[in-house]
Amino acid sequence: MFSLSASHLILLNSPLSSSEGALWSQLWKNGQIRVVADGAANRLYATDYRDRVEYIVGDGDSIQEDVKEYYEQVASAEHVDTSCQIRSI
Repeated sequence: MFSLSASHLILLNSPLSSSEGALWSQLWKNGQIRVVADGAANRLYATDYRDRVEYIVGDGDSIQEDVKEYYEQVASAEHVDTSCQIRSI
């Protein structure tokens, strides 16, 4: 259940510049609910914060197989599958 007093963070699949790294690190450490896009899970996996994610959202086409396996088996992150999205042209 979400709380209005909790901090929620969403990480998309884009690189962070070195100037943003310290800010991101502080926000991520203090976040209570952390959500990453499936491609961003690859980036998060390469950091010291790989265990701190509650949800991975996406259709699964961007996440590397070893990263997906890690999050399913070790980190217990819940995958929210969005592959049934209706796409418009």
